[in-house]
Amino acid sequence: MTRADAHKVIEETEQTGKPLAHILLTHGHYDHIGAVKAVREKFEQAKLCAHEDEVPMLANSTQNMSWFFNENVSIPAVDVALKDGDVITVCGCEVEVLHVPGHSPGSVCYRFILDDTPDEVFAGDVLFAGSVGRTDFPGGSFERLISGIRTKLLSLPDDTVLHTGHGESTTVGKEKRTNPFLEDA
Repeated sequence: MTRADAHKVIEETEQTGKPLAHILLTHGHYDHIGAVKAVREKFEQAKLCAHEDEVPMLANSTQNMSWFFNENVSIPAVDVALKDGDVITVCGCEVEVLHVPGHSPGSVCYRFILDDTPDEVFAGDVLFAGSVGRTDFPGGSFERLISGIRTKLLSLPDDTVLHTGHGESTTVGKEKRTNPFLEDA
């Protein structure tokens, strides 16, 4: 969510007619946090949630890489510092926090636990259709990323839908079969 995306988030949220209760951050890179300030100003009641290991990055424009875009994005505090395995309720649905470091120290995926359909996971920049997140940013680690994907995501049922931070959605089964970064998984 860059700053330019703030109006889209606000407009789509207002169209639902429901209050925004949570802002779930998958990680603290600029392209995912740039709209947070404007969205929080519009929806003051919304709780900002991020993994506890990501909190320092949110406040540091060098670590969150907003400086690279000649901006100074700083989020000084979150309302809820999450940990691996936490379960929160969002829109009446249980959501499990899956800490998968490697793209950044506090990268998380959010697994929406659904009753009658396959679970859905918002994977951020951890896993993409046919690829994985970059690990050459501050705090990145290819080994930790692949280990976390294998233990936290590939252990989910094959029909689990993965919504990625960039690009098309995919499934756990498809990534097991076709993702070249996960060949030995």
